[in-house]
Amino acid sequence: YAQGSVIVLEGGRGDRFYAIAHGRVEILKGGHTIAMLGRGDGLGEIALLREGRRTATAVASTAVSAYVLDRASFLTAVNGHAPTRQTAEAIVADLRE
Repeated sequence: YAQGSVIVLEGGRGDRFYAIAHGRVEILKGGHTIAMLGRGDGLGEIALLREGRRTATAVASTAVSAYVLDRASFLTAVNGHAPTRQTAEAIVADLRE
């Protein structure tokens, strides 16, 4: 993704998970920066776990390379590893509170 590219848009349909291989990604909610992500970080899991909409916008602050998983592949990976599944369930539970 080129610098300034929108990777995901708040409110958009969640259909992919992104694992950042290179670069920096700014996470915005309601137009305000809430996080900066870099190599080794991931984004997009909440919408995939909740079958919902994107909760924030992700913009490439620099040129970004990312590995992308579709929803089915992401859920297979999460559900196939017990500790990861437990972490995902905790994320969803925290969002419901």
